[in-house]
Amino acid sequence: MLDRHPRARSAFLTSSLRRGLTPGLRRGQALVLVGLLAACGGGGGGGDSVGAGLSAGANRTVLASEVLTFTATPATDSGITDFSWRQTAGAPVVLVGPENQTVQFTAPERATTVELEVAGLGPAGTLVARDRVVIQVQSARPVLQAELRSTIEIRGGGEGRAMASAVHSGSGRLFVIDGVGGDVLAYDVSSPGAPSFVGVLPTPASTLGFTPGYPVAVAAGEAGAVGITWTGETPEFPGVLQLVDPNTLQTLNQVSTTGSNPVDVEVTADGSLFAIACAGDPLEVGAGDGFGYITIVHIPAGGAAALDVHGDIDPVVLNPFDGDEVALAQSGIRFFASSPRASVELTPRAVAISPDGETVWASCPENDALVVIDVVSGLITDLVPLEDRSFGPSGASFEATALRQRPLSAPALFTTPAGQSIPFGGITALVEATVNSSGIARIRTVSAAGPVTAPQDRDGDGELDLTLVDASARQELRTVSLTALGPVGDLELSTREPILGPAGQAVTGSPSLRAAQPGLASHDEEVLNLDGNVVPTDAYGARFGGATRVPGSDVWLGEMRRNGLWRLSSTGAVMQRFVPAGTPGTLGSGTLPAVFAQRRLNLSLPPALRYGGFGAVAHSPERGSILAVTRLPLDNPDTAADTTSRNSRIARMIELDSTSGSVVGEYAVVLEAVGHAFEGMTQFAGSGADDAGLYLLESSTDPSGFRAIFDLDLSSATNLRTLSASDYGAVSAVLESSTPEELAELVVSIVPAAKTLRVDLREVGLGGGAGQPSALVDFAGIGLLVGFDDQFQLGGASVNGSTGSIAGLGGSVAQLGVVQLQPSSADFAGNATMLAQSSLPIQGLTQPLDLVGIEIQGVSHVLSADGGRARVLPGSGSQNPFDETARLGGLLLDTGVFTNASTLQNPTVAGDLRVSRVGSDLDDDGLVDTLLAFGGRSISLRSRGGDALWRSSRSLERRAFEVKPALVSSAATLYGIRPSSLALGSIGGVRVLAAGLEGAGTVMLYDLSNPGSPLLSGVGSSATRPVDLDIAPIAGTTLFVTDEARGVIEVRRLTRSL
Repeated sequence: MLDRHPRARSAFLTSSLRRGLTPGLRRGQALVLVGLLAACGGGGGGGDSVGAGLSAGANRTVLASEVLTFTATPATDSGITDFSWRQTAGAPVVLVGPENQTVQFTAPERATTVELEVAGLGPAGTLVARDRVVIQVQSARPVLQAELRSTIEIRGGGEGRAMASAVHSGSGRLFVIDGVGGDVLAYDVSSPGAPSFVGVLPTPASTLGFTPGYPVAVAAGEAGAVGITWTGETPEFPGVLQLVDPNTLQTLNQVSTTGSNPVDVEVTADGSLFAIACAGDPLEVGAGDGFGYITIVHIPAGGAAALDVHGDIDPVVLNPFDGDEVALAQSGIRFFASSPRASVELTPRAVAISPDGETVWASCPENDALVVIDVVSGLITDLVPLEDRSFGPSGASFEATALRQRPLSAPALFTTPAGQSIPFGGITALVEATVNSSGIARIRTVSAAGPVTAPQDRDGDGELDLTLVDASARQELRTVSLTALGPVGDLELSTREPILGPAGQAVTGSPSLRAAQPGLASHDEEVLNLDGNVVPTDAYGARFGGATRVPGSDVWLGEMRRNGLWRLSSTGAVMQRFVPAGTPGTLGSGTLPAVFAQRRLNLSLPPALRYGGFGAVAHSPERGSILAVTRLPLDNPDTAADTTSRNSRIARMIELDSTSGSVVGEYAVVLEAVGHAFEGMTQFAGSGADDAGLYLLESSTDPSGFRAIFDLDLSSATNLRTLSASDYGAVSAVLESSTPEELAELVVSIVPAAKTLRVDLREVGLGGGAGQPSALVDFAGIGLLVGFDDQFQLGGASVNGSTGSIAGLGGSVAQLGVVQLQPSSADFAGNATMLAQSSLPIQGLTQPLDLVGIEIQGVSHVLSADGGRARVLPGSGSQNPFDETARLGGLLLDTGVFTNASTLQNPTVAGDLRVSRVGSDLDDDGLVDTLLAFGGRSISLRSRGGDALWRSSRSLERRAFEVKPALVSSAATLYGIRPSSLALGSIGGVRVLAAGLEGAGTVMLYDLSNPGSPLLSGVGSSATRPVDLDIAPIAGTTLFVTDEARGVIEVRRLTRSL
């Protein structure tokens, strides 16, 4: 594991935050606030040395944005005990671990020279020796190529002859499953240009309960035995893992796989651990209930021949989830039977082992789930429902990339009376994001009030109570400095400016007003303190949910608990407050229309659906105005249960003159779905007319659900303030109770603000696990900075009324992410069937078909090929076949959901697309309410726990289309490009990823210089059906592509160049 030091401090890479990006980083490629770092090699030999016995490493020539590692090497007798790295020349970089023997940094994003110096210190801190290393940075983009060296025809080739393969790099042997012959062949590939046949592996022996069927999967590492899984002659019975000596081809051992249909097997590089996915599914309907297993086999020190079949095998069965099927289905895990049993329905089909050997992952593609297993205990730690991928509507002319920041720690804000520390967090608004002359990024934030814990019934009256952890805590403008790069880093809270009223009174998170009846206009929820007492109202109490700044002037905040706008001086002094007409004057000037008082407030709802005040505020320089959008639709007509708001998709935007504060505009803005909220808005400077504009952040409350950034255009929208008083009254009275389609049919035809989807945050790795998106701001014209609300780590906390202590405090700390846009380079005109460019209301199930573990800065992650698999079984006897797929054009769609159903079902649009019938009728009325296509058609990077960190953008589909347009278009109706296989390797210390696209007949190559943001850098093969891949360090770096359609193995030399 690579050393990291939590106190590592340095400046942001200044060049990465400048408006003028170099050719090494095109606008729109991922701008990484915190780049994921990985070891990419080290030295041997030094630069300018002082003293003796210390080397900083060899001078190197690297690519821009490459992640680098240098390790100081002291002589055995040097007396050096400590190290200190510093930069002595070149464009500033951020050193991670400068006090460690190993230092890491990301190369600048332009051509330059970087010089580092390491000092070797003795026990007393005295200098013993120092050495320097020079790094030449080239700005060119890496290119990966795969030169064909040879083609191995398996027994003359042909369909099915090559079903799977694995390379044992230690012996230079390739092992191939012949699906027609039903056996395993071995080839010598130590000379990739001249491979030779070695022999056929023996068939496993028949044992009690097992008669050999056919080989299914094969795995080989750098050392140890080769593993092949076999089915039994009776497929419903358990199979075996055959362990073979790669040199003699003799069977060393064979053990039961416990489960039936062992469809995948993986092994660690040293051959010490095997993991097997046993699908357990029947071959046909009515053929019996099979149980899914993940079987872990530990190879002892004595090798495979010494394996103890009782003590070295851990069968992991999925029955712990039996009885939880309803909850699992509600979380998004898919079942097919009318009365499902989890251990029968869950179908593992792919496995991966983490590089540290501590975790096994197994994907269940039909169920759209990921199983996470702790190897030491042999227990399942999580069953993760995978997020869906949105296929539209989309701005087809843009692609986007992004990465999130996961801080290692967050500074404490205050301490409770019980001595519990509450960290910085709860980001609900971003005021501005700037870069100072030293290249340090400074982000001005506003956090939610309080903070508050999750609602609970503390007084036993059957109603939920909200606890304000510190009722006296002042609202503040907080400036955060970002001072470290890496997958985790530190946030430094550099300034805290209190927001103060005109008389210097503190602005707190307390409620400010009570109405006669809860839920109606102008009512704030009752709030308790930690002691259980009611917190009194405060005229200067607020909860802010949107923010902006007029450059060089005022700060504007949107009140989220009620619809109010606060105008502050640049230092946080309250200058004006604008509230709905009819609100008591103690709370501000009644400038806003009275209807804005009717916002939603209901503690029984999830946090993201609870507050209906202003959630998004932006300054428009070209309009000279402040724009504010309600988070949720107004409850108009007003009801105690917020019925109107809860069923509406129509939010309102108010526009104020930024100088006078007078209302100059009011507009309708349509949410994509009921239950969504507007969370942030910003005027983005961009690099020109192509990406500049007003951007709006919208999110659902589902932690892994919809979250996207839209381009907002008001040019054709109806300004309600220009209507006559009678027309305004008539329209306003029914606006929220109207559907978007009914807006044109009101007394006056209303045109809402136009929205164009620019970024689906789930597409770029800011999906589930990042927290609730809560804020958006222009990041110095470089990208869009997204803030995520961690609720001060109090989202699941509760309060002990007798002690005032908080239980359940903890969780992920505040997160940020940067998104950049870039124009698309592909033209899809005339290819309407491609989901990659269509504006379709369709979600794609993720459904990974292959997994591979990867280490990033000492932490295990997993990559997945999200290719898709439908549940289809033939019938048996009196049993009817089961097929969940259906042609979209043949479905009975709910026209209330799909208003363009007739267009959508046209074969030239999406009528021929195959979608799932399972889970499509959400309200059981016989009409289809949701459209789920098969497969995410992407590559994903996930954390050890399964959180999505990155997903390949639509550039993967676009690049495949450029290579094989006809095949990609024809495949779009079912699984699309269908990524189905992955292989990880390295070229000169830089990791590369090969991804086989079964539906596109291509292999794509990703450069992992920065493994947190893989860069599509080449085409590895045009194999007809690449079903298996392997990369081995043989004669350099060699890629092996298994082409099932032709029955061949392509042997290709991988190279990396500029």
